[in-house]
Amino acid sequence: MDQNQREQTKKKSDQASLFYGASFAWQLGFLIVVVLLGFLGGGFLIDRWLHTTPFFIIVGAILGFAISSYETYHMIKPLLEKEQKKIEDDDKKTF
Repeated sequence: MDQNQREQTKKKSDQASLFYGASFAWQLGFLIVVVLLGFLGGGFLIDRWLHTTPFFIIVGAILGFAISSYETYHMIKPLLEKEQKKIEDDDKKTF
């Protein structure tokens, strides 16, 4: 494999990483916004129905935050494990 082919392969790999990162960021943003707005909207509708403003809006905000945090953690966890394994493998090569 000559130098030009290596550069092209590296460039394609960098572009794939960039698109993966952008896709991942989009998914995280979408997950957080949709869950929070869903629970806030649900809380607002329940408050209007039961005339308990702002109780269910606050409950919805807390639940939305908790669920989006939980889901975000589970989306990021495989990436963290992969990075940790990579660090451990590099340490084994060093010693």
